[in-house]
Amino acid sequence: MTLESATSSIDDYRSLYRQAKFGWQEALAIARKHGLQGMPRRNFEASNVVFEFGNAWLKLSPMFWREAHLAEQRVLEAWDGQLPLRIPRLIAADSFEGWSYLITEHVSGEHYKNLAPALASDGHMSFAQQIGELIGAISHLSPLGLPCDGGHWTEFAHHQVEQAAHLHRKRTHRQVWPPQIAEFLQRNAHLVLRLSNLRTLHADINGNHLLFDGATSEIVGLIDFADAMDAPIELDFVLPFVCFFKGNHALQKRAIQASGVPFGFAQQEYSNGMMALTLMNRFICFEEWFDAELSSGAASIEEVARRVYPSESLIEGYNNV
Repeated sequence: MTLESATSSIDDYRSLYRQAKFGWQEALAIARKHGLQGMPRRNFEASNVVFEFGNAWLKLSPMFWREAHLAEQRVLEAWDGQLPLRIPRLIAADSFEGWSYLITEHVSGEHYKNLAPALASDGHMSFAQQIGELIGAISHLSPLGLPCDGGHWTEFAHHQVEQAAHLHRKRTHRQVWPPQIAEFLQRNAHLVLRLSNLRTLHADINGNHLLFDGATSEIVGLIDFADAMDAPIELDFVLPFVCFFKGNHALQKRAIQASGVPFGFAQQEYSNGMMALTLMNRFICFEEWFDAELSSGAASIEEVARRVYPSESLIEGYNNV
């Protein structure tokens, strides 16, 4: 199955993506061009068409994700050797039959799912410390001017607020939520729109993209920069808090303090401000992300916000508004 048959639309692409031989011939041709050894092994956990060749990875991106391809290429070039952990070293970036591709070196490490019990052994405090230090290191790198869905962060944020009901109607199962989300964002948009510390962010720090030393449980690698964008630094805390430290004010506080980042929400604004940022995520499905909170009785966006991002997570006087 060739890539050419899936270039016209996302729907065409998704209909073919799960086929085992999709992109196989193109991967072999690219491998020959760059001297990659061995037979390709398809990875189905990515959004793009990804193959592993020994100690290298090939990522093929369709034309409608060109912006993400360019963002990842730019970050890999600019951040090489700039963080206190490993990121993939870029071997090649080019195009093939209308598709963009990146070839990167393999980054060794254990995945979060394999080390979750070890990371929880001290109540996740050291993990929260490491997450904060990582975001702090990212915050010190020079911004690269990466767009958010083709525009500046402010334009993106305004669009997420103005089109909230329409956007979330596609992502929710019960239609009671989109109007409530839209109303919540209208009321709290000012908290997000005033954030001024714009940096180039990874924007997708989750368990699939962090790599750990199996013996020490230290974070040693960060991968997949396709969602990188220039946005408020506070945004890079959203996914770690939702994925790892949901509802735990002590762990969220530890990560924020460890980062050294002047946080843009005062204590009384923290819950709603963080939830507003969360609802602007391009891939959020509200009911799936917060199923536990909704199942346990949270009946409003504000109540979910208080449970996920407890305001006690910040000590008075720590934040700069």
